[in-house]
Amino acid sequence: MMSLITLVATKELISIMSDGRLCEGDKVYQEDFKKIAMISDNIVLGATGNHEEAKSLLANAAEWLESSEDDIDSFVNVTREKVLKIKPKNHRTNITPMSS
Repeated sequence: MMSLITLVATKELISIMSDGRLCEGDKVYQEDFKKIAMISDNIVLGATGNHEEAKSLLANAAEWLESSEDDIDSFVNVTREKVLKIKPKNHRTNITPMSS
């Protein structure tokens, strides 16, 4: 199965949308999962792939949004640490920490 997130940006508007299917292999867990989160006025986050990782990433984003002063470096570094803790051992990630 495949996930879809699309983004269209023009001078007048930005449109971002996704499907809502949350699955692992052939098993469908949910049809109305929100894969996109508005993190701040300048940050939109979309998550696909492993359903546990996607849920964790979006939950982390919501947590950060409630407690942060819009510090993107902090968000990226905290998110990286959380993703590394939940990723399968045979999974590689290319998320690198941002420096100040």
